[in-house]
Amino acid sequence: MMMAVDAARDPVFDLRLVTENDADWYGAVYQVPQNIELHGNPASGASAASAASVGVDIRNEGRIVWTRDGVHPFVLTYHWLNADGSALLDLPEGELPLPRDVPPGASIHIDAPVDVAALPGGTYRLEWDMVEQDVVQFYERGWPNAQTLVTVDQGGPSQAPAVLPRDDSVAPWVVPRVNLWQAAVQLIQRNPVLGVGTDNFRHLYGAELGLDSWDERVQANNLYLEILADTGFLGLIAFAWLVGPPLMRVVGVVRTSRNLNQAYYAIGVGLALLAFLVHGLFDTFLTFIPTAGLFAICLGFALAQKPHVSGR
Repeated sequence: MMMAVDAARDPVFDLRLVTENDADWYGAVYQVPQNIELHGNPASGASAASAASVGVDIRNEGRIVWTRDGVHPFVLTYHWLNADGSALLDLPEGELPLPRDVPPGASIHIDAPVDVAALPGGTYRLEWDMVEQDVVQFYERGWPNAQTLVTVDQGGPSQAPAVLPRDDSVAPWVVPRVNLWQAAVQLIQRNPVLGVGTDNFRHLYGAELGLDSWDERVQANNLYLEILADTGFLGLIAFAWLVGPPLMRVVGVVRTSRNLNQAYYAIGVGLALLAFLVHGLFDTFLTFIPTAGLFAICLGFALAQKPHVSGR
């Protein structure tokens, strides 16, 4: 019941239960102008003509709602590239909030204010990308950015902005669960007793798989491999010591209690613990606060069980 309430309150929690990773959570299709022409910075005293509003339509092709507000809001960003798109111009990145929340399958329109006052005459590119702030850029999940060719026909400064090399290699590969398990096994083989250190698997698995970059928020997708990789067999023994006594308490109550209601209650608690432990074969749930909290509550319920003997 508590897990159902939490899932209803938090759609991300629900997605975690039905998907292996967030590879298909994020997706966007853009409709942007292919070409626009703008005037450079006008002469002093003339009316400003270096700014324009560029209309961008975006459709949510993922499985998660794009939220306008909150800790990690979704925004539309844009940055300037040189004419062939091979280099990034050293100009401030544009960041535009959404007009509203956008559920999967829905579309929005954003009018992006674009100013070319800092650009000399020439040809440039605007690159558009959806971002969940401090979480992910959509191109990192395989969705290409959109580009608009911009021609600045006059005016502006005589010197172009500095050019920075583009580095698209920062986009991490979404690693399948089986490959994460493979990396964990390799780390366990090299550090079987003490592991590589608490919470260090996510920082090391990419190197084990020969990746140049990877998402360091990702765990092993298996609680027991995660424990072994991080803390070795000593850590797994400690986890068994934590979980074993509550399970034995439940088994003892079921076997010896003369109160059927208490026995049924103990069976329910035991099945809840068993569900968590089976789920641990496919997820590192102790790193996720809601599930870790529910697991701790179940352990407490199990430890609270005492055989009921009639007449006492």
